[in-house]
Amino acid sequence: MFWNSVYTLKLRTLDLRKNTKAENAVLFDEISDAAPASLSPPETMDCEGSIESVNASRPSPQITTVENAQSVSGWMGVWARDGQVPDSVYVLLTGGSGKKIYVRAHSTRRDDIKLHFHQSGMRDPGYAALVDVSGLQGKFTLSLARVYKGNLSVCRQFHLPLLINLQP
Repeated sequence: MFWNSVYTLKLRTLDLRKNTKAENAVLFDEISDAAPASLSPPETMDCEGSIESVNASRPSPQITTVENAQSVSGWMGVWARDGQVPDSVYVLLTGGSGKKIYVRAHSTRRDDIKLHFHQSGMRDPGYAALVDVSGLQGKFTLSLARVYKGNLSVCRQFHLPLLINLQP
């Protein structure tokens, strides 16, 4: 009925450096040099959650080389045991000079996390971001931040070294 016995798949190469900003805006999550608005000064804290994938591989404490695009996914809770999740999750890239780049991740469904915490009514605790890093170059640290009830918190435990658009 709804199943076809044959499908056709065409793949094409995207040259992110030649795409217009408008084209890349459709493909990638939004990047900002400014921290998300917060009702109080940002605080550093231990966060519930994990980074489970960086460019479709398990994260490593070793330097990860990234070219043109970076994907990050995982889950984040505030009090997951009570079904509380952040209002938003941010992938945070910090350059060698200390410059910070915030990328608002989009929510993803994570029934495994809901099941683990026995919270079937929990809002989606998963996050994922696809980041256009074609305009970046150098050593960066990948970390996470979250906004909950209008307050920004930077997660203390997530620090993954990246080498963006350079050979190691």
